[in-house]
Amino acid sequence: MTLAEEISLAATVGTCVAAIAACIVAFLTFGTLRELRAQRTAAYKPELTPVQQQIFARFPQAATASIGIDWAEVDSGTLSDVGLGHRYFVRLFNLGNGAAKDVKVCWTYDVQKFVTVINSMAQRGFFDFFVVLSANQALSFESKKGSRATFFLRTELNSKYDYILPSSVEKEGLRVHLPSSFQRLVSLYYSMLFDSSTSKEEINKDQLGSPSIDCVIAYRDIAGNSYRSKFRFVVNVFVYQAGSVTEPNSRFDGLLEFSAVQA
Repeated sequence: MTLAEEISLAATVGTCVAAIAACIVAFLTFGTLRELRAQRTAAYKPELTPVQQQIFARFPQAATASIGIDWAEVDSGTLSDVGLGHRYFVRLFNLGNGAAKDVKVCWTYDVQKFVTVINSMAQRGFFDFFVVLSANQALSFESKKGSRATFFLRTELNSKYDYILPSSVEKEGLRVHLPSSFQRLVSLYYSMLFDSSTSKEEINKDQLGSPSIDCVIAYRDIAGNSYRSKFRFVVNVFVYQAGSVTEPNSRFDGLLEFSAVQA
């Protein structure tokens, strides 16, 4: 091999080495950029989740469709009338570092099963009401005396919110309205289930168990990336009291647990 050939070979080898080094540097740079991008994404990624809540529930007077249902969140484990109302709100927290925007909440539950079971219990217990689900998704609670309360499910089961800030900023979370139709059905169900005139045999005919409702939450981060979470909320009874010291004629005075698991 001549000197010129040796010089040419060395130059070729040097070029290959330089190319390989450049590829390695490019690969490392790409990896670093991907890591930085992942860190930036994590820095503004929201993460929405509900929390377990305890509910003080009261169903005043007799179990009729004309009577409203009152629920209130229990504060520090103390039963109180403060905050009792016909509308109940689930607390939704953003555990991520970035804000969530364009938040859409969609509730679903087996309405027809509720209607079937509650009407059956009302008929067996001779209660003065019945529940009707129409073809256009209107849920009506009707008393045989003529009163009626109607909920339009297509509207009630869907809601939108502009944004939710991180929990480090928004410490109280976002109050998301629980469908009032579900609240009323659950209270009617438990009120009849624990009614003093309801026999153990009739209770054993119950087909609902612990009532549940599903919630799908769709939202975006500030970069426009989309996210979707699904949770199942289950209602369980802690304490039931047929009447209270202040209102001995109340039909439903108790403590519920409203807990969520990711579905």
